[in-house]
Amino acid sequence: MATSPVGDGGERADWLAVLSPMVSACDEGAAQAIKSQAELATQIDRAAAELERFLGGAHLPPLTAYASRLTDVRSRLASANAKILQVQTRISRVRQLALECT
Repeated sequence: MATSPVGDGGERADWLAVLSPMVSACDEGAAQAIKSQAELATQIDRAAAELERFLGGAHLPPLTAYASRLTDVRSRLASANAKILQVQTRISRVRQLALECT
């Protein structure tokens, strides 16, 4: 007869009671981070568009470096969003495994 690595039903409930709030807190934090990242991306896009309009009307080469920085920040933001989504997926898998142990 195979035994579960978690133990009997009482132990499983104990583990679930411990893990569930932590997983929920991590999941909530990831959701808030995604929301913040989306808001930041919107603000960066708006600032980049305004800068592009300004650069179109005025020929000031030094501002091109700032536009490049904004583009770089945008790509790093996209990378951070992808990482957050990976973390959220992992948290969901942990939650699913915890629920399966009940």
